[in-house]
Amino acid sequence: MMARRKKQKSRETRAWAIGALLCILALLILMSLLTHNRLDDARIRGEIDGHLNPITEVHYRNQVGLIGAMLSSWLLFLFGWLGYFLPVGLIFIGLRLFST
Repeated sequence: MMARRKKQKSRETRAWAIGALLCILALLILMSLLTHNRLDDARIRGEIDGHLNPITEVHYRNQVGLIGAMLSSWLLFLFGWLGYFLPVGLIFIGLRLFST
C-alpha cells in the first residue's frame, strides 16, 4: 500500500513538473511571436549585417534574443498566423498536467 502511494506521488510530481515546463516554454514561444520583427528575419538570412557574426555582434529586436528571432521566424514561415495557436495549446496542455 505504501509503495502504491509513493508511485502515485511520483507520477503527480512528474506531471506537475512537465506541466510547469510546458507553460514556461509556451510563454517564451508566445513572447518570441509577439515581439517578432521582420528586420530580424533579414538578419538571420544574412541580407542585413551579413558581415557581422549573427550570434555575438548583432542586436536582435526580439525580446527572447537570437533563439526567439529564429523560433518566431520559423513558426511564422511554416504556419503563418496559425503559429500563435501553438503556445496557446501548450499552455492548455501544461495547465491540465499542472492541475493533476
